[in-house]
Amino acid sequence: MYAQGHPPKDYTFLLSHCLLNQKVRAERAYTSGVTQRLLGILSHYPVWLEQLPCPEFSFVGERGRKPKDEWENLRGFREHCSDLANEIGERIRELAERNAPFLLLSIARSPSCSSGQVYRGKRLVGGKGILVEELEKRVKLNFLEFDFGRVSWSLQKIEKCLKVLGEL
Repeated sequence: MYAQGHPPKDYTFLLSHCLLNQKVRAERAYTSGVTQRLLGILSHYPVWLEQLPCPEFSFVGERGRKPKDEWENLRGFREHCSDLANEIGERIRELAERNAPFLLLSIARSPSCSSGQVYRGKRLVGGKGILVEELEKRVKLNFLEFDFGRVSWSLQKIEKCLKVLGEL
């Protein structure tokens, strides 16, 4: 699942799966140009990209939108996220042991991959997605959140972060 052997000082971006494959998004939501624009920005910087698995798609396949509380009540889903977090956490520990910097690019409001807010029922509340919660039980994470509802703003934020990293 993960490539090995890249130079230890290269920055690694752990990408939520739907940033590179939007077909896994709930209701197959598609936001035109996102992947191409993101890769265009990332291609100008010495970053290593690793695509994370989509817990929702790998658990149930195509699906409708559900708030976090519905996913929490889905039998076996938290355990599925825990198993994925074990695998991803191992990779993050490998990066940390080599002092290789990394950043997890999470998805705004995702019931699995958000690092800031999620829906509980119809209410947007502070909180993290289930996979992110499981990962944080295992490793310390650095986040940058992508918002499909604010693509240009998200891409500007990523580029600003990359410029700062390039100065380090």
